[in-house]
Amino acid sequence: MNKNIRESEAASLDNAVLSLLGRHVSVRKFRQDPVSEEQLAAIIGAAQMASTSSNVRDCCDRSGP
Repeated sequence: MNKNIRESEAASLDNAVLSLLGRHVSVRKFRQDPVSEEQLAAIIGAAQMASTSSNVRDCCDRSGP
């Protein structure tokens, strides 16, 4: 951790991370409502920014021909 961060700030960061992890849920029931193109683009954009194993990313753009 950065030496410039004081212990109380580090503890606060740790608590924020633990709080976030505690609120995580996995959805296992899905609705049949259609997903709009705008929603799909936002989901794909978020997924493309996510971490990957060994920082390996697919080089291909699958958004269109």
